[in-house]
Amino acid sequence: MTKVVKAVSVIAPLGDFIAQGKKTIDIRDFIAADLLPTQDLLIVQTKKSLTKELPEDLDARGVCLVRVKEMRKFIYADRAEAKTERFDENWYAWVLTDVRPLNPKIKTRAACGLYQVEIEEPL
Repeated sequence: MTKVVKAVSVIAPLGDFIAQGKKTIDIRDFIAADLLPTQDLLIVQTKKSLTKELPEDLDARGVCLVRVKEMRKFIYADRAEAKTERFDENWYAWVLTDVRPLNPKIKTRAACGLYQVEIEEPL
C-alpha cells in the first residue's frame, strides 16, 4: 500500500544530519502554509545541487520523516542548529521535530521546493 507525503530535498550529508538529530533547523526561502505541524514531511537527500537547469534528481534517497513544529524567520543564532555559517535575513527556519529515520533509506526523486512523492506503507 502506498501513501502520498510532502517532501523537501537537502544536499548530502545534511539529510543524514537531520536523521541523526544533529540538524534540527532546515533553512528555506519560503514558508509552506499548507504543511501542518501534524503532517509527515519526507527529507530527501541528494548528491546534486538542484537548479532551474537541473530541477530534479531521480537517484535520491528518503532518509527520514519529520514534522515541522514551526516556520519562522531565520535568525543569526540559528546557524549552529542549521549546520551553516551562512546567514540571510530573508530565509526561514523550519524547526524540525519527531524525527524518524528510515532504515533502509528509500529511493525516490529529489525536486525543488515542497513537492509530493509516493512511499510504501508501513515504513
